[in-house]
Amino acid sequence: MKYKHIVFDIDGTLIDTEYAVLHSLQETIKGLSGREIPCSELRFALGITGTDALKKLAIKDTSYAIELWDKNMRNYTNNIKVFDGIVELLKNLLSLDYEMGIVTSKTREEFTHDFCPFGISHYFKTIICADDTQEHKPNAAPILKYVELSKTDHSKVLYIGDSKYDSKCAENAGIDFALAVWGSHNKHFCKKQMAEKASPALPTNCAVVPLMLQRVSPLRRRGGGLSARPLHPLRAAHPCFLDFIGSFMVSFPIVFPTNTINL
Repeated sequence: MKYKHIVFDIDGTLIDTEYAVLHSLQETIKGLSGREIPCSELRFALGITGTDALKKLAIKDTSYAIELWDKNMRNYTNNIKVFDGIVELLKNLLSLDYEMGIVTSKTREEFTHDFCPFGISHYFKTIICADDTQEHKPNAAPILKYVELSKTDHSKVLYIGDSKYDSKCAENAGIDFALAVWGSHNKHFCKKQMAEKASPALPTNCAVVPLMLQRVSPLRRRGGGLSARPLHPLRAAHPCFLDFIGSFMVSFPIVFPTNTINL
């Protein structure tokens, strides 16, 4: 077993919150400043803390803005759901003795109110929220806190997320990263990664991919200063998807949403 710990982001990875987050933020900004900002211009807010997103929008009273945003978010509760296949995925990982965790930009209060009602929080042993570290994604601090609390080794952890903030956080921490491409907004990130960094050994017309892996060089993990290897699309191989990055090939078949992937 290559990995012992499979760690997930929440928004855009376990639950589909994109519509709710963007539209409630849009309403919040309009209520605070009268500005009407298209949701397409607010995508940067997906994957970072609410406070950081509001600071980028030049909102001064972020405490009040967070309260208003939370209030507006409640109007979109019916638009939030667990991604198809996630429950099956968690059951399969648990049956194969993987330890699962969460590293999220949600505060502990947001985690309790927004995530726990979906009834899947019991699958996760170690949960790192925004309150647990002074620095947040894309800084390495949240994942390093996970490694510390779970008393594991960097090489035993795979972090699964949906945004560039998740990817950079993992890279900065020397942790392998998998891009969840079943979320809505990460299609843009996925296309960008595939266009810029796709391995020439893989076909450009490969099938729709459920996951992409970024493997950290062992030297990088030991502090050697090397950059993580770029994200590579996984090549479709019946009956499962295999990851060929250098000589590394994972060997445990795990059912992911829509498809099967080898971990």
